[in-house]
Amino acid sequence: QEYDQIKAKIVIGADGPEGRVGSWMGLNTKVPLSEMESGAQYEMTNLKMEKNDTIEFYFGSVAPGGYAWIFPKGYDTANVGIDVSGVKGKKTALEYLDDFIANNEETKDGQIVEVNVGGNPLCGVFDKIIADNFMLVGDAAGCVSPITGGGIDTGLESGMIAGQIAAKAIKEDNLSEENLQEYADYVDENIGKKFRKLITVRDFIYN
Repeated sequence: QEYDQIKAKIVIGADGPEGRVGSWMGLNTKVPLSEMESGAQYEMTNLKMEKNDTIEFYFGSVAPGGYAWIFPKGYDTANVGIDVSGVKGKKTALEYLDDFIANNEETKDGQIVEVNVGGNPLCGVFDKIIADNFMLVGDAAGCVSPITGGGIDTGLESGMIAGQIAAKAIKEDNLSEENLQEYADYVDENIGKKFRKLITVRDFIYN
């Protein structure tokens, strides 16, 4: 089967926590198993929450090396999920999540509406996220909080800055790694440094 070739002056890799685009460019984006969390989340209704405007976190044996959460979405609906360590957990994330729900008064009678599962890299920003004609953003760049596993805000931030610098590089007709260094510097200063500190806090909490 023949495929059409699509060419671009700059490629921005935004293919998530198990992304391949970075490795195609020769960047090391492998996450050690000890720093990759297994995540599972249900959107649930018919919950009996005391407060539907309060986010709840649960640490400890309910989620080895991670945590469980209840994120209210209004009325009796919430995202109920869990992150567990790939090396500390003895069961799958879904099994831990089902146990958590069954033993929680707020969730045990709830109904599952939607299921989401996936990996969550807690290693912080990768050492190298740019190359000639190339940038990584979001989860693909390691822009995920090492404590909460949250990455929506940093994904949006890194994507916005990458877009601005890509446009500038194209206008200048200079797509070299050197000219894209401004993006890597921004991510390191505004995201990477903070996450390196949080790794120490993460290890203390999870232990």
